[in-house]
Amino acid sequence: MGIYQTKINLKATVYRKDATPIVESCCCYTCQNHTKAYINHLLNVHEMLAQILLEIHNTHHYLGFFRSIREAIKEGRFEQFREMFTEKRRNHLAEVAVSA
Repeated sequence: MGIYQTKINLKATVYRKDATPIVESCCCYTCQNHTKAYINHLLNVHEMLAQILLEIHNTHHYLGFFRSIREAIKEGRFEQFREMFTEKRRNHLAEVAVSA
């Protein structure tokens, strides 16, 4: 799963034994310390820790995204950043639609 994928149903049984982090390259606390299988378990037993771990992960990605925007603005390349991000996001959504 890459940064352009926005949804993953971690309650799904396919993740019951998945020993990988939510995002392999992510350096947030959740991805560094917990697996999809563990989060799957927490979600399925309605443990509040699941929501906390997911919030940590999501906040980490939002902060990184907005940091990239600020850097692009500071360096005068926001339009290039926007075009690149939009193109990659559009390509990802097209791939998902084809495989669905």
